Amino acid sequence: TRKKMANIIIRILSLIFLIIFAYPLTLLLHPWWILMQPLGAYDLFSNMINELTTIMHLPENLSLSIQTGQWWWQL
Repeated sequence: TRKKMANIIIRILSLIFLIIFAYPLTLLLHPWWILMQPLGAYDLFSNMINELTTIMHLPENLSLSIQTGQWWWQL
């Protein structure tokens, strides 16, 4: 159970990190992802961007936290 708790904490911290740090970076560096696509780096970053856009475009209503939780655990 201790390992499961650690995984939950890591997921929460990574989610916070993505929202605070990575989302503004994806807006700034978005043109670079397109340029980097032939280099093979695109796959690595596109997954992160897809996760971020999924989080950011969830409906902003009372069930937001529930939807975020369900989506997050399905990863």
